[in-house]
Amino acid sequence: MFRGEFGNSSLGKTPVGVKIVSIIYYIQVALFIIMGLFMLFGAKRMTDVVIAASPMLGEFVNVFLIRIVGIFLIALAVVIFIIARAIWKLKQWGRIVAIIFAIFGIISVLISMFTAFKWTLIIKLLIHSFIGGYLLFSRVSKRIFK
Repeated sequence: MFRGEFGNSSLGKTPVGVKIVSIIYYIQVALFIIMGLFMLFGAKRMTDVVIAASPMLGEFVNVFLIRIVGIFLIALAVVIFIIARAIWKLKQWGRIVAIIFAIFGIISVLISMFTAFKWTLIIKLLIHSFIGGYLLFSRVSKRIFK
């Protein structure tokens, strides 16, 4: 049914490219949950490490703030899980939200590259570009989402 451009009918209704995008989001969900739980339950230790590494940050970093960030990451993981599931199930709204997230991700990475370049930013840029490019420009993606 769908061949080429990461579309393979032997894997069922969902093209391989869409599955890859969805799996990338599922991996992000797992990482956000791990980081969020670490921040919730390891906030005291994390605060001590940050203050030891940079005493000037002591007035800005505290246990409460780290736990709030942890809760935010877990909540964000839930939202991303919903988006990943929508992409896997070929929902048009999931595609649109993922494209918007990818565009924001690309902009964020480009801004970060100008302020403090790190090689990991190249990887992030490639991932966001793949997701946005595939979901926005792929003929298979345009055709399959409904």
